[in-house]
Amino acid sequence: MRSIWKGSITFSLVSIPIKVFNAIETSEKIAFNQLHAGDCLGPIGQKKQCKKCDLTVTNDEIVKGYQHEKEKYVVVSPEEIASIAPESNEAIEIIGFIKPEEIPTAYFRRFLLRGSQRPGR
Repeated sequence: MRSIWKGSITFSLVSIPIKVFNAIETSEKIAFNQLHAGDCLGPIGQKKQCKKCDLTVTNDEIVKGYQHEKEKYVVVSPEEIASIAPESNEAIEIIGFIKPEEIPTAYFRRFLLRGSQRPGR
């Protein structure tokens, strides 16, 4: 499994390198399709050819779009994608701690259920 973030946790003058992984695997990921820009919005094949109108297209004529229904797409611009991307930060700074009793027990439920299902318990 590949890490989704690499960076460090810092506390005062101590810096600990870390990698963050997804806790669960998800099969539902958002994927964009390359589409022929303009009125057609046909999917682009490996040959950079529109599968809907059979025209060969250049990279300038390709846009990204999210398919929400069969043959229906919402075009997403690079500016829109950049506007929702989180700011990159390579360090998480710890500024304080809380008491364990301040954490709602709902956060422990999944851990406790998983721990009780281990073999030999």
